[in-house]
Amino acid sequence: MLGAAVGLDCVGDTYPNSGRCCHECQPGNWMVSRCDHTRDTVCLPCDPGFYNEVVNYYTCKPCTQCNQILGLGVGLGVLAPLAALLALHLHRRAWRSPPGGNSFRTPIQEEHTDVHSTLAKI
Repeated sequence: MLGAAVGLDCVGDTYPNSGRCCHECQPGNWMVSRCDHTRDTVCLPCDPGFYNEVVNYYTCKPCTQCNQILGLGVGLGVLAPLAALLALHLHRRAWRSPPGGNSFRTPIQEEHTDVHSTLAKI
């Protein structure tokens, strides 16, 4: 209502303050200072191990379980299917392996002799 009172029509990720439309901080950032009549909002990226998932002006929250490669909070909802796929892959791989090792052995077959054979069985 404050924006409407001073004739501002702030749209998108902006908010009215000090007679102007100011930008809100984007996900992954936190607000250092609100805008005023001379400058826009100042936002900084969250520190490692912290996150902010929505557009707002709040401080970053600590990750309870972070993916170190992406720097994102990762829940078990993402990890559980990956663990299940790995377990299935390993199970199938073990099922295909012959008992007793990783090599297939062909049993020795008894030689058949015919009337033209020069081999003799001992």
